[in-house]
Amino acid sequence: DINYNLLRNHSYFNELPNYIIDSIDFNDKNNYISNFKQLHKCIAVTLPTLKEFCLRAVGRACLLVADISSKNGGIKPNIPWIQNFNLPKVLSQQDINYIKHYLDRCNRLHPPSIYRLFFDKLVDARLIRTDISIREYIGFDKTNHSHWNDNYSFIYLSDILFGYHKLHNTASDSTSDWSSEESSLRKAITSINRIRPKFVVITGNFLCTQHNEDGYDSYIDAFRRTMARVSDTIPVLYVPGSTDIGEHPTKESIDNYNRYFGADYFGFWFGGVRCLILNSCLLRHPEDLPDHTKLQDEWFDEEIEIAKLSSTHLLIFTNHPWFINHAEEDDTIESLQFVIPKEIRLKWLKKLRHSKVKYLYSGNYRKNNKSNAFVKINSSNNDIDTVDSNDVDIDIDYSKLDYKPSEIITKGLESGELNESDVINQDKDSDSDNDDSHNDDDNNKEKKDDTNDSDEEGFTNEDADYLGPTQIICTSISAPRDNDNTGLYIVKVQEENIQNVFYDLDNIPKSLN
Repeated sequence: DINYNLLRNHSYFNELPNYIIDSIDFNDKNNYISNFKQLHKCIAVTLPTLKEFCLRAVGRACLLVADISSKNGGIKPNIPWIQNFNLPKVLSQQDINYIKHYLDRCNRLHPPSIYRLFFDKLVDARLIRTDISIREYIGFDKTNHSHWNDNYSFIYLSDILFGYHKLHNTASDSTSDWSSEESSLRKAITSINRIRPKFVVITGNFLCTQHNEDGYDSYIDAFRRTMARVSDTIPVLYVPGSTDIGEHPTKESIDNYNRYFGADYFGFWFGGVRCLILNSCLLRHPEDLPDHTKLQDEWFDEEIEIAKLSSTHLLIFTNHPWFINHAEEDDTIESLQFVIPKEIRLKWLKKLRHSKVKYLYSGNYRKNNKSNAFVKINSSNNDIDTVDSNDVDIDIDYSKLDYKPSEIITKGLESGELNESDVINQDKDSDSDNDDSHNDDDNNKEKKDDTNDSDEEGFTNEDADYLGPTQIICTSISAPRDNDNTGLYIVKVQEENIQNVFYDLDNIPKSLN
């Protein structure tokens, strides 16, 4: 029975100090006013309305339905009220959003058995898992995943391009316009379900047709049905591409993407690692949607700084690469077909030049490529040293890229680039400075060892000696360029390092061990 005892038992009333309740004499106006002023000493509590109490009860019923169904093999039992438990049919979207918010605050929304109750179609429950209002992936939040626990792996793949071979007249005889791409994707999904990574990140372009073109509905339905074959215990996170959201995005194209995949930019936490997914079409053409671009820029800027302080690693995912070989390369007609323009990328990559920002993951280029964002000048001949961009099996030891002053001197002595006289002269110069000054002492190992009050290396917003982050461009899983291999990356995350290993589609391992 629902009655006003539900209100009387609410914490708002229970937490009122007894001396206030007992001292209020409602027959004495002066005493009533005087004592009522003491209410400011109480804890502020928002009092739910009767409707909100009812919606919370529905939320608790969702937990009961999910629990009973799970005990029945994941199928709703033949109990009338459970069979008729259809939230999208009987509640408004506003009421559904309230219940979802309530369950999310209780940390009970993310299990698939509960989350799917809020959708008419199972495919929607599988693909739309982001909360646009807070730009977060439901279930991968800071409360549950901000701390490092143990090593884990995830899968990264790109450019499914449903319809590519039909569009370019390279398709074999088939019964559908996307059978070739669907076959490649199904092969990848079979491997994903077998090896069971912690999550999957998939970068556009998902289709070869856009939302305002003929045949789009058929293509998007086929792609989403295929992606729904991924086990619902393996979250899939989507990164929008130019065909998914438009090379020149509009409000209509953004809304269409939100309808099928959720937020176009958002973040998520997993195992102490902060991951940010961006709408790179806005980075390439900020003039198309200036207000939306401003929101993403402000969000991205804030998230970068938060992650530098609180994450183990920071990973960035975009569809468009930031560059091909390095951040300082000039824009060309060819490169601008694929990458983020130089002026914009330098603005952001300078903020990302920090040792916690390990990798930038992207696609669109449809060819495997990896390189560091920044290059170093060889002091002997002023040549630029870059990283080999053709090596796709990547295992970088970042301890070698930390560039602490003591390591620079040691490595310089070992390689012959420095001699002992250089170090001695540097020590003499440092000895002439004020002992309390540490600006120059950080380059002097001997003095640092002898100085008790020198600080440990602390947080820096940018590291000018850091050559990263390293960019990983993944080939297309179905339509690579220049006869490149089709396949995907298995990313192995460790506390001190991240290993990226590319596997051909036909040679994906049977386990992650």
